[in-house]
Amino acid sequence: MLFKKKIFIVMSVLFTIPIIANNEIIHSAMNFPMQHVVNRYKKDYKVSDDLAKKHEIELKRYLILCSLYSDSLPMLSGEVDNLWHTFILFTKDYEAFCKCVAHKYLHHVPFTEEEKLQNDVASAYNEFVHKYLAVFHQVPSDKIWNINKDNNSALCAQQI
Repeated sequence: MLFKKKIFIVMSVLFTIPIIANNEIIHSAMNFPMQHVVNRYKKDYKVSDDLAKKHEIELKRYLILCSLYSDSLPMLSGEVDNLWHTFILFTKDYEAFCKCVAHKYLHHVPFTEEEKLQNDVASAYNEFVHKYLAVFHQVPSDKIWNINKDNNSALCAQQI
């Protein structure tokens, strides 16, 4: 099947994403049931219902980006990363999500201390914002994806 392509020029960076595949991935991810995971996350991390729902949306969006882009994408939110850890505990559900959305397993790979020191968080954040904007047509929430909040940003990445 041939895909129509839509080209986005975002802050001098060119991204080409197949529209049909993109929409299918977004729909599958955003409709994947994970309330039991969110309930466990709220209990373990003492997170409100509203904030947990926002983190669920952002985790799904992060994993969508991971499925669309083959390069490693650093995780830049400690809170969303905590939800990812909780999701991974539900191994069968996480595997089903990965198969449904990415058609492959999205590995969670923590950075070593050396990698944390070598990681250019500002560049990684800019790349993340470009990709997020290209796919979701909005800027990521600075309350959730704010690299200036703490020094523990970009602690891990996904890897195929």
